[in-house]
Amino acid sequence: MQPRRRLYIVGAGDFGRELESMLEMIPVHQRDWDIAGYVDDDPKALDGLETAYAVVGSVDGFAFPRGSLAVLAISEPADRQRVGAALGDRVSFFSYLHPTSLIFKYVCLGEGVVVGANCVVSNSVKLGRFVILNQGTQIGHDSTIGDYSALMSNVDLGGNCHLGDRVYVGTGATLVPGVRVGADAKIGSGSVVIKNVKEKVTVFGNPAKVLSDLGSTRRAG
Repeated sequence: MQPRRRLYIVGAGDFGRELESMLEMIPVHQRDWDIAGYVDDDPKALDGLETAYAVVGSVDGFAFPRGSLAVLAISEPADRQRVGAALGDRVSFFSYLHPTSLIFKYVCLGEGVVVGANCVVSNSVKLGRFVILNQGTQIGHDSTIGDYSALMSNVDLGGNCHLGDRVYVGTGATLVPGVRVGADAKIGSGSVVIKNVKEKVTVFGNPAKVLSDLGSTRRAG
């Protein structure tokens, strides 16, 4: 009988602890791994918090046992890319699909994706490497989401939307069908995006506007 592999959660922040709970929802008999702990540069990251595991080492210093797995639990896209690059080929990356998520036909999932509880991913969607979909998020048909992007809870992405790499979409945001969002853009929580968003900008509001434009409007008032 093959020994069970060790799975390490990389990132001991809030999302990491949520992921701990989600991982343990998979029945033991349906997996060939056990959670072995957290990898985080802050050895005290979990002090005073409720968790069944400990920080076992830092990103650069931890020696992953042969055959072990890692899942990236860092919600900030640029940080997740940096940590993923630092881990390099020292460990195999684990993709997680919550048992309650609905994945339709012809979906393409990149390495290391995390799909949370009650997510819906419709037909012909492409999720890039290390994409995060947090709880209750819905992705419309024929959409693409670039590498390292993170969509927080209850995001509604319409059909034929296209997000570049390292895009962050805050909780409860809505993107109407056909919208394109450039790389490294950020969409604030609760925003309604009705037109394309350029790369490296932050938008917020209903309808969503670039934050600098919102500031100009308020000062003029």
